[in-house]
Amino acid sequence: MNVVIVREANSKDVLVADLEEHIRGLVEETGRRIDVIEIARGEIAPCVGCLTCLKTDSRRCVANDGFEPLRQRVMNHDLAVFLSPALFGQWSSTFKNAIDKGIAAKPGPGMRLPPVQVFIGFGSDLSEEEAATFVDCVRKHQGRADVIHRELKELLIEAYIARSIEDCATVAANIEALMLENKDDEI
Repeated sequence: MNVVIVREANSKDVLVADLEEHIRGLVEETGRRIDVIEIARGEIAPCVGCLTCLKTDSRRCVANDGFEPLRQRVMNHDLAVFLSPALFGQWSSTFKNAIDKGIAAKPGPGMRLPPVQVFIGFGSDLSEEEAATFVDCVRKHQGRADVIHRELKELLIEAYIARSIEDCATVAANIEALMLENKDDEI
C-alpha cells in the first residue's frame, strides 16, 4: 500500500513526529512507498468558489498557487493521511485552503483518488468538545462530500484525534487495521 502523509511545514509538534514515525514504520514494514508532503503557510490561496475546477475536463484550479503540484502528488496513492492541528475543532487555515480546493477530492485526467483517506487532528490541549467537533466535521463534510463530488462515493474517509502519545499509538493501530482491510485496493 503506497501512502502519502500531508502535513503543515511548520507543524513541528511532538505528536506529528510520533504519528509520522508510527505510519512510516507500518508502511516500510511492508516494503511499500511513503511520501511526505509539507504545505507551507501562504502556499495555497483560499478557494474563491468559482467552481471552474468542477466544470472543466482538466479539473484544475484557476489560481496560480501551489495547489496543483500538491494535488498531483497526493493522487494515485492507496492511502492519504492528512495531519493538521485541530484549532477550535477545525483544521488550520493553511490546511483548510487545501481541503476546500479539493486536495483529496478532484482527480484530473489520468489521476485516481486515494481510496482510503484519514484526517488526523492533533493538539495536546484540545477539549473534548474540540476533539468531537473535528471528528464530526470530517465525517459530516468530507464523509458526505459525494453530495457535491460524485466520485467520492466510493472513498473510505476516517477521522481521528491525537492529544497524547498514547492517542498516537491508538491512531496508528487504527491506520494499520485500515491498511490490512484495504490491501486489495493497491495500485
